[in-house]
Amino acid sequence: LSPVCLGSLRRAASINAEYMGFAIMISMANALLIQAYNFIYLNMVDWLNDWENHRLQLEYENQMIVKKIVFQLVNSFASLFFIGFIKPVIFPGSYKLAEDDDLSGESGEEDVVVTEEDQQNYKNNQILSELQLTLATLFITLILYKIFRR
Repeated sequence: LSPVCLGSLRRAASINAEYMGFAIMISMANALLIQAYNFIYLNMVDWLNDWENHRLQLEYENQMIVKKIVFQLVNSFASLFFIGFIKPVIFPGSYKLAEDDDLSGESGEEDVVVTEEDQQNYKNNQILSELQLTLATLFITLILYKIFRR
């Protein structure tokens, strides 16, 4: 749920490059929410696994491992999955379209016709830039969180 809420806020921030700081703040909040959800779930998973009342210790441990891994995978990578695959489909207007001025500077030509492929490449570059920003912010925030937690 939080990646969707944070993703919609990040969509508002990605419309204009002036709001890069806002996008970084949203990514930092996402990193802190990931840690909060990990803390809550990892304290709750023992109770959930005990409640299932497994017959064998091996079953108990296997189910504990599955629960922890699946939760951490979904919790940690849901926001990146959202940015990379869901947001471009649901919120296509959050990415600028390539204009003649944007592409003419790359090739040096005066009259450049913007093709559909150029538009898609331009949009893909924006998506990758947003993913890079989010991933870098997540890593840096989590490193700082670990340092200050000690």
